[in-house]
Amino acid sequence: MMIEKVFIIGMMGVGKSSVGFKLSNASDIKFIDIDDKLNLQSITNNNSDFEFRQQEYEEILKCSKLNEKLIISTGGGCVVNENSRSIIKNFFCIYLHASADEIIKRINDKSKFRPLIQSAPNGPINYDLFKSIYDDRINYYQELSNLTVNTDDLNLDNTVNFIKNELVQYEFIN
Repeated sequence: MMIEKVFIIGMMGVGKSSVGFKLSNASDIKFIDIDDKLNLQSITNNNSDFEFRQQEYEEILKCSKLNEKLIISTGGGCVVNENSRSIIKNFFCIYLHASADEIIKRINDKSKFRPLIQSAPNGPINYDLFKSIYDDRINYYQELSNLTVNTDDLNLDNTVNFIKNELVQYEFIN
């Protein structure tokens, strides 16, 4: 299996951006964070979820057409868009999994505003809403995944090393 692009998917707070960035540095393969391509604050405040997912899809499409090896981290919700899923499934996909409780623990410590599950910056996380989103997306993540990494008990370095070793076997990295 010749791999030209690696997409990293998973829920908010599992470490997609951190893992992608560190994996890129460890492998000398360019990294693109889809969330960085989108102005999340203005999009979530001014546009519908549909418009946001459409812009996210367009960024995923652009990345898929670039003629180079890439590591691409997606937004956690890109999998709800059928068009995004249809692109991602054509490439190698790593699903960073963590339990809902572990993710909540991780994102509770961060100052990042998550408008899907918080009504205000630094406000409490709506656990029931988070769990509902988590449950709605988990099957999509599993269906797209070529490699699932449970990060509940792994730190960032362990996660990156595990993925790097897997990608060496697939000859994506040396």
